[in-house]
Amino acid sequence: MAYSNRLLGRRVKTARLLACLTQKELALRAGGFPYQVICLVEHGKQGVSAERVAQLASALGVSADWLLGLSEVRTRQGEG
Repeated sequence: MAYSNRLLGRRVKTARLLACLTQKELALRAGGFPYQVICLVEHGKQGVSAERVAQLASALGVSADWLLGLSEVRTRQGEG
């Protein structure tokens, strides 16, 4: 599956809801950027840098590859 802003957005939202986080909480956990960025990403209206993908993946407890659609394995390697 290839990377797209829409896929990234769906996966961020899925992981955020599974983690029981609001957009504001995720934005704070992922480095303190404006929560509006999370909203734009989730709606596929904004892409993110590699650094921000890594921050989101870490805050959500998922792999960056999964967020980007490069893997179907949600968790980071070495985790359940």
